[in-house]
Amino acid sequence: MIYLLRFLVIVQGTALIYFEFEAAKFPHDLPSYVVGMLHFGTIFISLLPLILGFSYFLFDFLLIQKLALTIGVIVYLVLFLPFQYMLHVWIIHASILFMPVLYFVFGPFLDVLIFVSIYSWGMSWRSREERAENIYAPRQRPRWHLSELLAWPRATISPRRG
Repeated sequence: MIYLLRFLVIVQGTALIYFEFEAAKFPHDLPSYVVGMLHFGTIFISLLPLILGFSYFLFDFLLIQKLALTIGVIVYLVLFLPFQYMLHVWIIHASILFMPVLYFVFGPFLDVLIFVSIYSWGMSWRSREERAENIYAPRQRPRWHLSELLAWPRATISPRRG
């Protein structure tokens, strides 16, 4: 957590130092920033099936798993992006100096990070081959059975006398 905070301070600090000297060259105003970010989000969402088609669909997962992951990521980002940039507008409306942090940390980087995290969750699902192995494999007894745990002798602690 402290490393994330340090990174945010470094990004914000360098932005403040830069715009102290180059304030006239600020490239964006609030409307163009939001339109650009929503444009990025739209392109990213529309490319998700292609990205998943070249990466996730190559693995041996059930069709329902592939569709569920694709639809889940798209629905999540369709619902998340408007609220994300609405929050950006509210924060930047207070001060435009927060725009670099919002762009570099909480903008497209966060959207891609969300996609990667949901993608990795989908990769942890069992494939067809793993399902087939579980059907025919004999059930193994767990290493610690509840009856064994309850039957363990309790450590006797003798009270101090004296």
